[in-house]
Amino acid sequence: MVIHCIWVVGRHKKKGYASKLLQECINDAKDLGMFGVVGMTAEKGGWLPNKKFFEKHAFEKVDEFKPYLGLYANIFTEDAPKPRFYPISEEKMKQYGEGITILYSHQCPYIPLLIDDVRQFAENNNLSQQAIVLKDCKEAQLNQIHPYGTYCILCDGELISYKPGMRKETLDLLKAKK
Repeated sequence: MVIHCIWVVGRHKKKGYASKLLQECINDAKDLGMFGVVGMTAEKGGWLPNKKFFEKHAFEKVDEFKPYLGLYANIFTEDAPKPRFYPISEEKMKQYGEGITILYSHQCPYIPLLIDDVRQFAENNNLSQQAIVLKDCKEAQLNQIHPYGTYCILCDGELISYKPGMRKETLDLLKAKK
């Protein structure tokens, strides 16, 4: 089972809710006969959990995406395959061409608002734009250009952002690019 995001906000922080959510994911994965549970961490920036959160729950680092993303897994059996980040190449990013490309899934409630902002930016700056919905994990693997497989923005074939909750930062990065 893959956890793309655990994000507890506002007054609900520091009450153990993230740990309870994680435990429910572990329970569900065991009930479904899965090999384990994986989650992504960030050493700096963004909203992803720090590695200490997963380590506290018996997760081990199984892969990394430099400069600061880690993939942590709680594997249930010794014969389970070790999860890895899906390989991504610079050439893959270039295939999307000029203008703005948004790759996204319906996984995060913050994504639709940011897509609207990015589309408005593109229109205001006479930039071509395309949005590609990633409907399942296979589409994410085939089309994605970043390990955070549920959302990315490219501009002229270059990664701008993969952080769905970072509206101002994303728009500032697009302005700097244009």
